[in-house]
Amino acid sequence: MTTLRLIVGLGNPGPEYAATRHNAGQWFVERLADKYGIRLSPEPKYFGISGRGTVNGQPQTPWTPPQQLTVKPKPLGWEELLMGVVALGIILL
Repeated sequence: MTTLRLIVGLGNPGPEYAATRHNAGQWFVERLADKYGIRLSPEPKYFGISGRGTVNGQPQTPWTPPQQLTVKPKPLGWEELLMGVVALGIILL
């Protein structure tokens, strides 16, 4: 079984989506980080918000982009981030 390394939580910015299901992935990442004491902060290299820590003894990297990935231009580096860890394990929410 592959050890999970990256948890990606997607969300839609803006007040029209603030309390909608469109932010469920981002909320999950934020709550997971809070529960396990993982500090989320801007990650310039991958144009997103991320942190590093452990969940149930396993190293994890929760990550969320600051904008929708369905619009252009996409955050710089997000594809490289996903491609670089896909062999290690990923959950995309």
